[in-house]
Parts: sequence; C-alpha cells; structure tokens
Amino acid sequence: MAVDLFQGEITPDQNRSGVLTSMSRENQHVSIENIKSAVGYLGSLDNVNASRMASLGWCFGGDGGQSLQLDLNSKDHPLSLPP
Repeated sequence: MAVDLFQGEITPDQNRSGVLTSMSRENQHVSIENIKSAVGYLGSLDNVNASRMASLGWCFGGDGGQSLQLDLNSKDHPLSLPP
C-alpha cells in the first residue's frame, strides 16, 4: 500500500514537490498517524495476516526515515520482525 502523505495533492512541479515533502517532514506526527491508520486498516482485512506485515525502507531522502518512524511509533499495530 502506498500511503498519501500529501493530502491528495499531486504535482509534476519539482519545487511544489519539495514544499509538500517539507510539510510532511515538519508535521511528522500527522504523517505517522496517517501511516499507522493504513497499517491498522490493512491488518483488519480478512485476507491479510497482520503478524506478517512489514514496512520496507522508504523515506524522502534515502535513509528509510519514514519506515523507522513507523516502527518506533507502532505499539498499537507492531510490524513483523525479519526472520
């Protein structure tokens, strides 16, 4: 699942994209709550084994920061640990 962190806005403009990314970074708590809602939703589906869900390293700059923040803030719906 790809989570929308830009409140539905899309743009081909690189400058606007940078603004949207900055807004998401500056409001990390909003982004994490959005991502956690997506995890909760996926885990509630009948065809999903919630104990096997994971987040792959994704971010806005190559360091996996969004996945790390999700993991650090996922006490309600913990993600799967690697085998």
